[in-house]
Amino acid sequence: MDHQRHYIWKVFFLVMSMCLMIGCYGLNTYGKLEVELGHRGKITIEDLVENWSTYDVYYAGLSVKNPSAIMFDPGRNNRKLVNDKWIAVRNKSELISLVRWMNANINFPPDLMCILGPNTHLYGYIYSAWSHVLIIAIDERTLWVDDLPFPPIDNSSGGGFVGV
Repeated sequence: MDHQRHYIWKVFFLVMSMCLMIGCYGLNTYGKLEVELGHRGKITIEDLVENWSTYDVYYAGLSVKNPSAIMFDPGRNNRKLVNDKWIAVRNKSELISLVRWMNANINFPPDLMCILGPNTHLYGYIYSAWSHVLIIAIDERTLWVDDLPFPPIDNSSGGGFVGV
């Protein structure tokens, strides 16, 4: 009987170990945003605008006059950002307008954030007041970035806000 109980405990720990490994496997499939504080070679939104032609640039939001975020994909590295609803920025003047509109929102000032993969490699940048977005690893070189359709809104009349 003691041998049988010992066997049951071994099987139990084996099954639990396998469940933990399977459960933790899925944790390595998400990317994240991290505020650009200079630890990756200080870059600013002005740098990105000035060198905009070296990036694939997209924006999310209701319009050029009401953006939620601007995304910069270096495009020339071996990593790629993909999306299905972000809108391609057509020229530098459109990008300047997007940045100005985002900077005009004094209630929700934007931050420049690094887009990092599950392996913490840099994939690109997002300029936004939102501090989160769903980022999923498609493969070891590709991240899918979800849409951010609405900018944060100050709903002072309703006694609260919808925001970051």
